[in-house]
Amino acid sequence: MSSSYHVCAHHWDLSTNHISVRFRPGAATALLGLDLHDFNNTGNLTTDLTTIAFQVRDDLRALLDALPALPCNDRFQAIQDWLNKLSQRATRPDQKLSGLLSHAATHLLAPQHMADLKGVSRRTLERQLRNHLGHSPNQIHRYAQLRRARQALINTAVPLSTIALDCGYFDQAHFTNAFREQTLETPGQYRERKLSQISNP
Repeated sequence: MSSSYHVCAHHWDLSTNHISVRFRPGAATALLGLDLHDFNNTGNLTTDLTTIAFQVRDDLRALLDALPALPCNDRFQAIQDWLNKLSQRATRPDQKLSGLLSHAATHLLAPQHMADLKGVSRRTLERQLRNHLGHSPNQIHRYAQLRRARQALINTAVPLSTIALDCGYFDQAHFTNAFREQTLETPGQYRERKLSQISNP
């Protein structure tokens, strides 16, 4: 697997102290929940991390606020302690995504809301889901809609038009077409078949 490196020229104010942290490939994603591909694709390689949304931004701000009051040696220790805490808290990406998917399925989160909840861009979420789970955010949203619709069809006598709106479809026609595309039967046929199986074991 090849890694690409970028060198960024930066003019430092020599009258102030600076501390630099360099991450190995993949570490920024694992520890910070930040995908550097987004910056590479936009050509913006020097970004103030406190101004963008990502998983541990508030923790980073708290660290940066505390550093100026510390002696120089203690600053290094504070940064090391912060990185150690991130490392201990980090879990495998597929475990994190599984938790997100469970929440998204329960609350029928749209793809953009999934990305907002995870603190990443929609493009980053798309890449992570495809890499680790083999599905896109749109596919996961459609599966969640279908799951909720199936439960409502079997467990309630609610009209199809109401189920359609409750499950995030535009209208009953959209619901019927999407349901048939995924199950090869209409919502009405599915409900009739399942209820007949329940009443005739």
